[in-house]
Amino acid sequence: MHQTFAAAAFFLDDDRFPDLYLANDFASNVLLRNRGDGTFEDVTRKSGTGDFATSMGVTAGDLDNDGVSELYVANMYSKMGRRIVAHVDEDDYLPGIYQLIRGSLAGNTLYRRVPGRDRFSELSQEYGINSVGWAYAPSMVDLDGDGWLDLYASTGFLSYDREKPDG
Repeated sequence: MHQTFAAAAFFLDDDRFPDLYLANDFASNVLLRNRGDGTFEDVTRKSGTGDFATSMGVTAGDLDNDGVSELYVANMYSKMGRRIVAHVDEDDYLPGIYQLIRGSLAGNTLYRRVPGRDRFSELSQEYGINSVGWAYAPSMVDLDGDGWLDLYASTGFLSYDREKPDG
């Protein structure tokens, strides 16, 4: 069972049938490929997009103008939680729990599809996406009219400023 918080329709492949990414709160996210016959195939595992990150929203769009959509997932983030988890080990928890805790602190995620494959690479650390803060309701929109999509996400709790407390 999933507690879907948001969904984004986009084109995973070139078959003209919109696919779905489900951003789930308290569950792993899900990527569904539209088979074109009224059914969907769960391709989460093979796509590499099924993180458990207590997601608050998702948007899709072509950020680099290469004709392929990227996925931006807004997730929970906590500086304090990261500091605490840095002092514990997977062996301190029952099997599977440690990964769920780390996922709940991960921050935002940006996925880019690997060219010619249905697999995605995760670019959050590389682009500083995960440290934006605890984000909600993301969107991709050309804010400055330069022909390139920009990322926008409202944040609820201040986690980015070192001088301010976590939410």
